[in-house]
Amino acid sequence: MIPHAAELHPIVPEPLPSCQMPDPEDITEEGFGLFRDTWWIGRVPISEAEEIVDYEAEVLDALDRAAGDEEDYEAMAVSVERGESDELSEAQLRSFIDCGLLKLSPAPDDAVLFGSLEVGIAGLVHALLALRCATAASCRSHTCERSWSNCPVVFFAAPDRRVAILAELIRSAGCGLIEDRGMLKIYAPSVRETHALAQLILKQRSRFTSKPGPKRPQRSRGDQLGLLED
Repeated sequence: MIPHAAELHPIVPEPLPSCQMPDPEDITEEGFGLFRDTWWIGRVPISEAEEIVDYEAEVLDALDRAAGDEEDYEAMAVSVERGESDELSEAQLRSFIDCGLLKLSPAPDDAVLFGSLEVGIAGLVHALLALRCATAASCRSHTCERSWSNCPVVFFAAPDRRVAILAELIRSAGCGLIEDRGMLKIYAPSVRETHALAQLILKQRSRFTSKPGPKRPQRSRGDQLGLLED
């Protein structure tokens, strides 16, 4: 099972919220938005985003089959994210293996395919980055006290014309969109919806393509800040 906040009813308001893309000077190694324990990722290739979203689909399907309750889900999701299964109970480990999660988990010393982000939210972060949006922070929500969000969320910035297209997809996927902390925030009852949104974004990415125009000079901070040009 995958935890679902049944009491949460996402909305996409009208008029749509908006926010400015961050200034290159305001971006540090930790990104923007004054979050803790975050890092700047920058733009990612479509192929990388697709790889992560496809991998995430397999992991979520296996987690749904393997976890009997929210406690199982949290323990198994953390095990996949860290590439470690030592903390699982005997029963959890048996289900973890039977449902294929051990094979899907990277070795502890390998680079994690999710890019150190969390399962169910990593796909959406990478889909947004592939569209040249800027992400600031994300959380899949946790059953323990360390969770800083009670539902899956992604904080980001995007030009208004992209937000207008995203809003339609956000609504279709069962997610919500609000302005929070001077940024845009996508939220959802569960990671099923955030993952579905990531799939929708990549499937309909041609809608976000800019019309051909004159080339603009590259910003001095290099390709990582290329997503800030619109």
